[in-house]
Amino acid sequence: MTNMKNPLISVIIPCFNYGAYLQQCLQSVLTSAQDIPKEIIVIDDGSTDNTPEIARQFQEHVTYIHQENAGLSAARNTGMRHATGKYLLFLDADDLLAPNTIPVQTSILETQPDVDIAICQTREVLSMGPDGPLAPIGFWWLVRDSIPLHLCHFNIAPPHAYIIRRHRALENGFFDTTLRACEDYDFWFRCAVRGMQFFSRAQTYVVYRKHAKSMSANKKNQIKHDIIMHHRIYNVMQKWEFAQNSYQIWIAHALGCAITALRCAQENQKDNLSKIIGFLLVSLQNASQRRHFFDDSCTITQYYLAKLKQHLLLLKLLRDPSIQSAIHIIQSLHPDLPQEASALAKIEATCMPLVHHPQSYTPPPAVVAVQPHRKRILLGSDFFWPSLGGCEIFLQDLGSQLVREGYEVHVATRQIPERQTFQHHGMHILQWHCSGRFQDSHFGDQYAAYAHFLEHADYHAAFFLGQPDSWMHAPMLSASPQTPIHLIPVINPELVQGWIAHQQEALIAAVLHRARLCMCLTPGGLDAQFLRAAGVHPIFVPHALTPYAPNPGFRERHGLSPDLPLLVHVGNFWPVKNQLGLIEVLSKTPGTWQMVFIGAALPWPHEQHYFAAVKKLAAQDPRIRILGPLPAHEADAAIAEADILLLSSHAECRPLVILQAMHHGTPWIATPQCNSVHWDAGGVVCPLEQFPRAIHRLLERPALRKALGALGTELWNTCFSWEKVLPLFLQIIEEGRPQAEITLPADLLAATQTMAKKILG
Repeated sequence: MTNMKNPLISVIIPCFNYGAYLQQCLQSVLTSAQDIPKEIIVIDDGSTDNTPEIARQFQEHVTYIHQENAGLSAARNTGMRHATGKYLLFLDADDLLAPNTIPVQTSILETQPDVDIAICQTREVLSMGPDGPLAPIGFWWLVRDSIPLHLCHFNIAPPHAYIIRRHRALENGFFDTTLRACEDYDFWFRCAVRGMQFFSRAQTYVVYRKHAKSMSANKKNQIKHDIIMHHRIYNVMQKWEFAQNSYQIWIAHALGCAITALRCAQENQKDNLSKIIGFLLVSLQNASQRRHFFDDSCTITQYYLAKLKQHLLLLKLLRDPSIQSAIHIIQSLHPDLPQEASALAKIEATCMPLVHHPQSYTPPPAVVAVQPHRKRILLGSDFFWPSLGGCEIFLQDLGSQLVREGYEVHVATRQIPERQTFQHHGMHILQWHCSGRFQDSHFGDQYAAYAHFLEHADYHAAFFLGQPDSWMHAPMLSASPQTPIHLIPVINPELVQGWIAHQQEALIAAVLHRARLCMCLTPGGLDAQFLRAAGVHPIFVPHALTPYAPNPGFRERHGLSPDLPLLVHVGNFWPVKNQLGLIEVLSKTPGTWQMVFIGAALPWPHEQHYFAAVKKLAAQDPRIRILGPLPAHEADAAIAEADILLLSSHAECRPLVILQAMHHGTPWIATPQCNSVHWDAGGVVCPLEQFPRAIHRLLERPALRKALGALGTELWNTCFSWEKVLPLFLQIIEEGRPQAEITLPADLLAATQTMAKKILG
């Protein structure tokens, strides 16, 4: 136990079963404080893991206090009672300090006696393990002034971003033990109401680690306490002198309520949604009564207003009368307020330098092991594991191959609830709460953080696979990332038609031109044609596929007849996959065969309606079964045992299932809109209405079916294995371009076309 006399700072660290993180946490404090007189108080709140053992390793520096489990607030209060330092810092055991956090923050308080609380930036980390990458993937709403205003909006920072004078903390009172979340928010808001002076500085930051055990990961509990805080703040604002003559403080509170309302809607919390919409409306009514205090030159107010309008338009979909009333108030107050995505982006671009302190991020060297000999590669995809689709599987394969080659690989993707770990196949997953395409009104509440990350991230190379009009590519329109970004754009007929309809061809071209290199998945398909028309000279780099281990017995495992021909369709139930059209055609086709559909029903209303229609129609034909989502290796087993793979899509770029069929020697039938299939072997390309004829010919002639499938296997071995494709990616990483492109064997493609004509003739 340390016996430091007259410590300048007391660092209070509550810990409940966070032994896996505590060592890094304590090391970061020792590195940050260095020779500054300090006391470190670890309050073990009834842990049952190795927390005591870890604390004993630091017994020379740490005061260890054990108490029965009483909760985070009670543990912090215990630390406050024992602290003797001039200043207090509340640090959770799974979080970290930067090397200069304590010197910078204490110097503010030492040199500015009127300042009560020093506050710094935060870098948010998404990593399940203590050794995960520290990447700047999130920012807190922290501005240079008017901290009380922003505390009325939302919690602007985690507790360890603040250092407070101890006597002022004791005047403020202890943490509220009735709260099981937002207890720090309540504490700092009470400080603001007491008139304490905050001062923020950009020279340092703290690291906030978000993981499965984080309190914020419990969405139901977090939303409940967010609403409690919105209510408490509203009650205080009614009597608080600071709020009486302020228009923007009520707008800020209304926006905080709107953000929580969206979260309630996403989590289907109807009772909480009704409460928070009520707070939102009364805050807007209070704002309207103070319209004469509005300052149209205040960029922060403009930002709050634009974001509020944006959130209200999304909430309008709920058809709640209160939301319509809120929209009416905003429109009456600000009839010219823009709502288009481009206009909002301009406002955001103006406000970001004010809202976020510009600062690059460097992991603390004493906390995170640095491996400079390993080049870092960034992969990007809208969806990634555990979501399963062609893009996800290919990117997973590519990343795994690069990891085997010795690269450190990170994957940038959207946040999905099912993801419970941020390490997969040796790759680190960096996720954001983002979604959407260029025509959408916003890209999610973490888009600004993602855009900042993409602009400043330092990787040797990046490969982005997906639609070039997605949120992932949007920052390329206004920034020049220092990392070389290579695009593998998904381009199909449906997307192109949408870009034309929304007059977005110029935006798409701008994204493509910002890339260091664009790759096409066909030598002459729609993707290659579009890229060339946009003035980009693409490189043909085919997709590759890692074969799964043999997995026989698919028919037996799923109760399918071993004697009937098996037709298979693999793909999630997007309308563009056109399972509905395929069933309509097959239902009118005579024959003794069995057909299975493998794929997931998607959670969005339009897709849910589509799946219900597919399910209803399939139930009318006993030959057809919907197996639902299956693991990737099991779907591969279905393709391996199928007599024919069917692909009925209205639009595709590079369907991975065709590569799987080619590898297994399974003949396939695909629609002409499937782009790359025109440069594949082993199958028939024909309109959907001709599928029955092709199926009948292939089923009645087993030798023809086998010969057709063999052509596909030969092409796969020649062009689509990682042995052939990986060297192209390695050359792009190391040299900027591949030395030579893969050439598809003309004889195999010609033989496939000749055979297809016989089948359809």
